[in-house]
Amino acid sequence: MPHTGWVSMMIRAVVAGVVLAMVAGPGSARAGEVFYAGAVQYSTGDFVFTDRTSNVYVLNGVSYTTDRWTVSASVPVIYQNTALVSNAGPGMLPGGGDMTETSGNGHHSGMMGTGATVSSESFDEVGVGDPLVRGDVALIGGRAHRYSVAVSATVKAPVADADHGFGTGEWDYAGGLSGRCTAGNYTGAASLFYWWMGDPEGTDFENPVAYSVSAFRLLGRSRFSAGVSVSGFTRVTGGTDGFRQLGTTVMFVPDASRSLSAGVYFGMSD
Repeated sequence: MPHTGWVSMMIRAVVAGVVLAMVAGPGSARAGEVFYAGAVQYSTGDFVFTDRTSNVYVLNGVSYTTDRWTVSASVPVIYQNTALVSNAGPGMLPGGGDMTETSGNGHHSGMMGTGATVSSESFDEVGVGDPLVRGDVALIGGRAHRYSVAVSATVKAPVADADHGFGTGEWDYAGGLSGRCTAGNYTGAASLFYWWMGDPEGTDFENPVAYSVSAFRLLGRSRFSAGVSVSGFTRVTGGTDGFRQLGTTVMFVPDASRSLSAGVYFGMSD
């Protein structure tokens, strides 16, 4: 895709987010039950390769929430500078199958989830990622409380271009628990999920356990907060370790029905 093409796609994704944020604003019916979350995330890591993969995600998500349950959906637009990783339900996977390496010039290639060998050279792509649909039912507490523990389920639908690493071309499913607690200006959250991975032809994924822990602090009396997170998942492909990343995020909440955030994430896997 030409350089101007992916810039245009990123701009359209941001514009779409602004429109969704306006729809979910205070003037919408039953304000506070419909919630918009927009985010821009930059992540970088070398996974098991010498070449570093960097991604930019523009995320647009909408949720419908009551005190006891929430249904949400989100769709990312992804920029990626190598084809050495594939985006799956729990996160980014190195390769997706057997990985090969050529020595001497630092060039690497990998077998993606579709079975096609892709190269890290001359790769500069933007595409729409797989949408995620999630449901949460509170077991303890809820939206109106300072704490909650919920049982959660997530489905990732295979609509992205798997040949360029934007997806695996298969359905992924997850179930688990998520929790939240607010004390003063601090909010902590944690989740633990088990993922059932769809296997592309010629690939036998392991089903990983994914986890995340985060802590945010409200910045004074403003509508801004800042936080850090650690997340990851256990091994998915043979011959590789699990994935871990450290993130830092700044969030802006203009009202009870919208949030905007920007984050930077660093891979910590070997």
